Amino acid sequence: MTLVKPEETRVQINEEYDRVKITIPVKRNWLVFWFLGFWLIGWTLGEISAIGILVGKAVGWSFVAEHADPFRFQGENLFMIAWLAMWTVGGALAWSAWIYQFKGKEIIIRDNQYLHHKRDFVIFKRSKEYLNAHIKDIRLSQSIRNYYPMNSEQALEFWGMGGGLISFNYGAKTIRMGAGIDEAEVPPIVEVLKKYDVN
Repeated sequence: MTLVKPEETRVQINEEYDRVKITIPVKRNWLVFWFLGFWLIGWTLGEISAIGILVGKAVGWSFVAEHADPFRFQGENLFMIAWLAMWTVGGALAWSAWIYQFKGKEIIIRDNQYLHHKRDFVIFKRSKEYLNAHIKDIRLSQSIRNYYPMNSEQALEFWGMGGGLISFNYGAKTIRMGAGIDEAEVPPIVEVLKKYDVN
């Protein structure tokens, strides 16, 4: 029989006289981490190749431009530019997810007026603020069970960059945060956040 040792929480809760700061280090998904790492190697090679082809055509390295149908050649260039643009955007998102998996963290700060929610991607931060007066029913939220890849919120949660097990009502919308934490870590976070509820 194997003795299972209890895990220590990764969540840091720092209470000050007029606010609380909760820091949640990213919980690495090693499958996502290594998959994105290998995919980004291929992405980099594709990006360099596409840029090289476009630059080569622009400076006249390709003799094809002199003999090809100008309309067909122009169409090929437009297709390559459109493909490169989409490929670059996809790569930027993948790099963000990979870096976040490596060293990212989620920060929740609540004071007497606002709830500040930040995701630190190391090279940039994404933050939002919510007025306390409109925050209702901070609670444990069930993670999304049915995954639809075209739903941006679900896609971000899959990559560890969105969603979470802490939720509250904000007007007519449900806000979720606390990605990567376990259900057992939620109650103390909810308890300390509720201290700043507006009655």
